[in-house]
Amino acid sequence: MPNKWIEFVKQWSSNNKLKYGDALRDQKCKEEYHKSKQPKEDVKTEVTQPEEPVTQPEEPVTQPEEPEEPEEKPKKVKKEKKKRKTKKNKVVFK
Repeated sequence: MPNKWIEFVKQWSSNNKLKYGDALRDQKCKEEYHKSKQPKEDVKTEVTQPEEPVTQPEEPVTQPEEPEEPEEKPKKVKKEKKKRKTKKNKVVFK
């Protein structure tokens, strides 16, 4: 099913005795299509509000807590690389 633009161009090209490809490029065709797309001013959308306002349950009032001091993270200790000997007696770091 073709979209509205395609249907409009086919109809417009037949009404104005133009080929479909020429109608696609025609500025008048584009302008008329955009005019037909504009919303009608007669239709107004109404915003409905609830009859009773929604209330949030009250929370008990509490004393603000003192901010805790951030804990110091332990520093990562670098592990020493272990030496190992290979079959050819070469020292390799692991």
